[in-house]
Amino acid sequence: MLQFELTAEDYVAGNFLHASWTRARWLRALLMAAAFAAFVLWRMPHEPERAFLSVAGYLAGLALLLIVYRHVFVPWRARRVFAQTKALQRPYSWSWDDDQLRYKTDLATGIVPWSNLSSWRENDTVFALYASSVAFFLFPKRSFSDEAAVDAFRAALRTKIAASAPEAAF
Repeated sequence: MLQFELTAEDYVAGNFLHASWTRARWLRALLMAAAFAAFVLWRMPHEPERAFLSVAGYLAGLALLLIVYRHVFVPWRARRVFAQTKALQRPYSWSWDDDQLRYKTDLATGIVPWSNLSSWRENDTVFALYASSVAFFLFPKRSFSDEAAVDAFRAALRTKIAASAPEAAF
């Protein structure tokens, strides 16, 4: 059994994890940037310097937007949602077996069959178990008794979640 109460920092870490890019996202972004560069070069064949500056400016602006999104907007929004959502601030008890996960709070109990989970991801501080591409359950690693318990949970995730690639493309 795992017992914990999420903190705002756990929720921020979970949202960072959710917002982190998978290989599929990086590949799509690279393909879009290459297509944009090819289009600009095609439309400006006699002005290569202007075309290069246009592409460089676009990519620099996009990079700045992504940095601000990740390091300003994501933590701000996560802390705001955490403060507004009282259910996230309650103590949780989770347990699992071969068929399902079970949770309990002071207000609710529930069952999540392993088959209802589509994927999972982890970072240094949390596991996120996905019921869909946007809905996830967070398990802070600090709530496990030791590293062996973290490894055992990771092994269960690899076994039980069908599309369990932590790099599942969202």
